This record gives sequence, C-alpha cells and structure tokens, in this order.
Amino acid sequence: MTNEATTTAAGAIGSRLALALEQFLQTTSKRDDHLVKLLTVMAKLLADSRPTPVDLAPLAAAIEQAAGRTPPEQQHDDDASEALQRSYAAFYTLANEVRAAIRDIAEVLQRQTDMNDLVLRLTSDQDQRLGALEAEVPGVEPRSLDETAAEPCDEEAQAFLRQSEIFGPLSDEALGRVLASGHIETYGAGATVFGLGEPIAAVHIVRSGIVEVCAPGDEPNELSVIAYLTSGDSIGEMSALIPNEVRSSVGRVPESADALVIEREAFLRLLDDVPEVATRLASVFALRLRSGASRVQSPARQRELRGSLRYFDLTEVVQALLSSDERTGSMTVRASTDEVIAEFYLDAGYVRYARLGRLEGEEAFFQLFQTDLSGGTFHFREDAPPEALGETAEIHTPGTSLLYEAARLAAELPSFREIIPDPDRIYTATTDTLELEDGAPRDAAEEMWGMLRDGASAARMVEQLPRSQQAVYRVLAQLIHSGKVK
Repeated sequence: MTNEATTTAAGAIGSRLALALEQFLQTTSKRDDHLVKLLTVMAKLLADSRPTPVDLAPLAAAIEQAAGRTPPEQQHDDDASEALQRSYAAFYTLANEVRAAIRDIAEVLQRQTDMNDLVLRLTSDQDQRLGALEAEVPGVEPRSLDETAAEPCDEEAQAFLRQSEIFGPLSDEALGRVLASGHIETYGAGATVFGLGEPIAAVHIVRSGIVEVCAPGDEPNELSVIAYLTSGDSIGEMSALIPNEVRSSVGRVPESADALVIEREAFLRLLDDVPEVATRLASVFALRLRSGASRVQSPARQRELRGSLRYFDLTEVVQALLSSDERTGSMTVRASTDEVIAEFYLDAGYVRYARLGRLEGEEAFFQLFQTDLSGGTFHFREDAPPEALGETAEIHTPGTSLLYEAARLAAELPSFREIIPDPDRIYTATTDTLELEDGAPRDAAEEMWGMLRDGASAARMVEQLPRSQQAVYRVLAQLIHSGKVK
C-alpha cells in the first residue's frame, strides 16, 4: 500500500473511531477505562494527516489483544442496554480495521527507516574513504576515483549518462567508470528487459529508445503501463542495494531500445571504488525521501518520447503520461506521410488543450482516438503550452476521465457505422421540426438538422461540423431509427 493510500485509510478510520468513541464513552464502565485510553491515543495517531515515526509495536500488540476479546453479547450481560451493545459492536469492528491500518502504516514506516539507514550508511562509508585518502596523501586533495580509474570517456559515449538524474552531474572520470562497469545490451521490438518476480540482478540505464514499465492490473495476467523510460532514465539502482529483492514490475520494449546493463555485483563494487558515485546516489535517495517521489526530475532536462504507432498504443502512452508520470508537455501525432494529425498539451494529469484539423477542445481529443493511426508516429516533449492553441481549444475535464470517455466513444463508433455503412449517402429530413428522443445531444442534433433539411451525407457533416465522427454518426443513427430522416 502506498503512503498516500495508507494515510487516507488511516485518516478515514481515525475519524470514524473518534465518533464511535463518543458513544462508547457514554455507555462504558470503569473496567474498560484502559481500552478507552488506548483507543483515544489510536484515534489521535490515525486521524493525523500523515504517518509519524512512532513505535507502533506496543500499540499493535494492545489492539491485537483488545480485538481478540470476547464481545459483550457473548458474556451473558443481561443488564447491557441496546445502545451499549451497538457501541460495543462498533468498537470491535473498528478495532479490527485499525489493526489492519496499523500494520500498513508500520510497513510504510519500516521502509522509510530502511531507506534512511541506507543513505546514512552510504554517506558514512564515503566520509571514511575520503578521510583515508587524505591521510595517505598529506597535503594533496583526495581524488574522487582510485588510482586504477578508467580514462575519461568521449562526449558521445557519455551523452546519455549526462541526461541521467543520478549520473548526470558526475565528472568525466566517474562517467568513464560507470560505463566500464557494464555493457550495452540491444533489445528488439517486443523484447523483455526484466520480468515480474525476477531477482534484481542488474541496474539498467536506457541509452536510446523507450522501455515500458508495466505493473500487474486488477485482472489476472493483465499488465498496465505505469511509466516510460527514455534516454538517461535508470531502474534498479535503489533495489540493487537490498539483498534478495525481486522485480515488482515488467520492463518491455515496444519498438527497439538499448541500455547500459550493470550487474548488481559490479554496481556495488562501483559504489565502493568511486566515492563520487556513491555520494551522488546517497544525495538522490535523500531528495527522494524528502519529496516522497520515486524520481526527482532535473529542471534542466526536457524529456522526450518518440515512437511509431505500429508498436505503441496511443491510449496507453497518454494514460501513462497522465496518471503515473503526470508529465507536462506537448504531444504531436503525425500520419505516415509526416503530416500533423493532432496536437494536445498535457499538464500534470490534465489535457489542457487539443486540436485536430478544425476541431478543438474535447471533440478534437475524442476524434483522435476515432482516427486510423496505423503507420503514424507520436512525439511528446516537456515544454510550455503552444501559443497556437487558444481558449476554444481549452479543456477542463481531468485527463484520465477524458481518456476513458474517448475510449468509450471510439468503441461505440463501429456499431453506428453498421447503421450508416455508406458515408456518402444523402439523408434528408422527413419533418419540418426536430423532436429528439431522450439522451440525444441537442446541440449536435440542431447543428445537423439544418444540413439535413437540404440533404447531407454523414461524410459531409463530419467534414463541416465541429463534432467528432462518433457524435455525428450517433445522432444520425438516432434520427434514422426514429424516422425523422431517410
């Protein structure tokens, strides 16, 4: 369970527990005073907005004992009132929920403690190493590398490392040692970089291409894309420091990619031999702990994603950028002829602007997923909003909701195409006035009605109206079904 999910669950249970305590305090007897005090402390802890680094072991043991007691209704207490029975029942239910919440919080706190210990150990080790170097060579500044350091690597070879969050700030000498510690592995379309449940045996740093990181979904054998790794991105650098860790995700290559692969043992030797690398790693881990992020993006870096839509699913790409990465930047989709099909702007979980041909806003975004994109390409770049997109193209719906709606509309379109198989057929209105059935979008229907009175085809209405193809076909199918056009 994530920190955010744990704190949300704890806060909700703490609020419910506080209300239950009000009733419990009014009906309980002196013999349960110790339970009241215990639950009061728990309510204060769990209603806090975030887990605090307290020792939860005694509290967990106490609630284990309290939750395991026999409820009063099984103690044959004839004098217990109905209100007392209800308050006791609420208490025992919440006690079990609190017990589960405590376990989740304790797990999160333990992970944070382990990471803090790791950062302190790395920093301490490197301080000792630097001190030893100074002692061995009096009056000489200690080198960041030992005497067997590799020669500096050329700029082309180290270019992708310069884009890395962890390795980017290192000296040329240190980068040379990083490169010398591993080897470049090339992956073709559909290749698996690492699998779910595999021991973490290496650190991967992407040199070129894109690696999809996928996590198990709600359904068996279902994988969802949660992030994309591009040039300079790395994975496994934290977990490689923990013995017997296994992969909680899958790394796969949709198109092609290559990466620097550093085996775990070589990576640990690198940290021992090159204090500069270990110190940088400790600094990055400390920043991640403070910010609560798994990755700290360098403000100087503009991340880019490029790929062919023969290998990538555009819905998955956009969903990952919106939900997991929450990237901010422009997405351009091009046809196989390199002509721009659509442009839209992502802003930390929202699609703010969209344009496709003469369509703008939500209708443009919906039409994108109703268009044949086979052979096309996409290009995402972190940057400021394009000046060409104005107010009419602005969108206010949360990005994930908008994407789900776009997928739903695209899935419905084939059924409407069966009703209207010939897009060039001319349809005309059979009545002078427009009467709509429930559920028909009035704005779109009124726009179409003016054209249908003089006769119009589905293709012409799609071309001229500010509506996606699904919107036009849906309304036309409803009008045909009701007999208002023929």
